[in-house]
Amino acid sequence: MLAGCARPYASAAYDSSPPPPPGREIEFPGVVHELQRERPLDVLLVHGMCTHDRRWAHAAVADLYRDVGGGPDTVAPQMTVVPDTDIQLFQQTLSTRHGPMRANAIVWSPMTTPLKKKLCFDQVVKLKPAENDNAYCLSPEETRPYPYQRDASLNRTIKDEILDDCLADAMIYQGRSRDEMTARMLKAVLQALGSSGGQQPVARYARALIAALEVAPESLVIITDSLGSKIAFDAIWLGTQQASTRAAVQRTLDRTTQIFMRANQMPILALADDEIERKVAPARARAAGATADEVRYPRDSLGALLGGLAGAARAMAGKPLPTVVAFTDPNDLLSFILVPSPHRREYGYPVVDVVTSNADTYFGFFEHPLPAHTAYDKNATVRE
Repeated sequence: MLAGCARPYASAAYDSSPPPPPGREIEFPGVVHELQRERPLDVLLVHGMCTHDRRWAHAAVADLYRDVGGGPDTVAPQMTVVPDTDIQLFQQTLSTRHGPMRANAIVWSPMTTPLKKKLCFDQVVKLKPAENDNAYCLSPEETRPYPYQRDASLNRTIKDEILDDCLADAMIYQGRSRDEMTARMLKAVLQALGSSGGQQPVARYARALIAALEVAPESLVIITDSLGSKIAFDAIWLGTQQASTRAAVQRTLDRTTQIFMRANQMPILALADDEIERKVAPARARAAGATADEVRYPRDSLGALLGGLAGAARAMAGKPLPTVVAFTDPNDLLSFILVPSPHRREYGYPVVDVVTSNADTYFGFFEHPLPAHTAYDKNATVRE
């Protein structure tokens, strides 16, 4: 039985575009390489699909702090609610032996909770508030038992957690709520970086961000999970389209040195911004009632950013683009490699794929889908 349990990528496999020079291995710097004693490093953390709360923010900051060497500080990020968004922001400035780090963890999932409550009728296992802060099926109607037998435990877990709680986030985001969610996320990003590590800015966040970076342009590392990659980079791209935020977003892009994406879903989510071949002329389609997003998003917002404003500015300054690293478990149903993605190739930005196993494969048959998608933060290869 033990022989039937294996991790095919216990040692990670790597691919990159462009490939390394002949005879050279694929290499990329880690977060610790950006820490400096002279000035703080800003880190932006964004969670992925599924309901998250303060525990995720605390663990995300604590894990990163430990992985970069830590220090004498106690990890206790302070929470603020981004006005008019429902988004929670957790921030703390921490000292490490390499230099100070200003951590900013964005919890955006409260935006989708009211809609996901409408699927409570389908959940068999109802989380209890006393046992789990992520509980949101609370009313008598929402906690009514599921009326039929769903006795296959793995299927029940997939339906309750991966579909009703997690995939539901992607459905909501790619639907009619997308523009509103992206606009709120842009506010959260500007507030996070305009008050990085818990500072109190003296002006509006966009103006504070510009003013601060004119004095000391600290480096920025962005770490995103799952659907959070799409939401974060859509929001930053949206900021480039608005006169009031364009300068702040440009400064943000200029100082971004590394981007780490765990379990990214951008290749499949890009399909929602792509189109099938038209069989009817656009004017006739509109007359027939066809609708479109109010905002016309790029197929790959990260590619549009790196190939647009950021790419042009860095080319003029002779600076390379940020290092983009994508971590993927091949058995993760909700994650995709990036190097061969047609949408990434369309924009041509450089990327490193790191393929690694988050959990064991049993008898060459299955890897539990939940840790396959959610255990990147516990994977030694990813953390190292």
